Amino acid sequence: MIDDYYQDIDLYRYTEGEFSTPDDYSKIQTFKGLVQTPSSRNSFVNAKDTMNVDGILFCDISLNSIIQENDLIEYEGIKYIVSGKQSQPLGVSGIEPDEGQHCEFKLQFYNKNV
Repeated sequence: MIDDYYQDIDLYRYTEGEFSTPDDYSKIQTFKGLVQTPSSRNSFVNAKDTMNVDGILFCDISLNSIIQENDLIEYEGIKYIVSGKQSQPLGVSGIEPDEGQHCEFKLQFYNKNV
């Protein structure tokens, strides 16, 4: 199963500042997941189209209601911003995830400090 490869990932959410507190990302939780980046051997393709993204986040389906667009994740020292909810209606594999299976999110590189 894919969850055998899951590792710890930190999830950050953007908060607007007030007076002396600047706008910033703050860590809201750590969860288990996997980030798959494209390479010459894989290019996120299913029967419908090819995605132009820097990575795909795979995680438990329960996180679908927690992770939001524009949240930031840190995986193996690299920061990504979530650029969309579920990456494909049928997932990268072409099979719609059932309850208890994984969900997928599109990612883009994030180049600022957290």
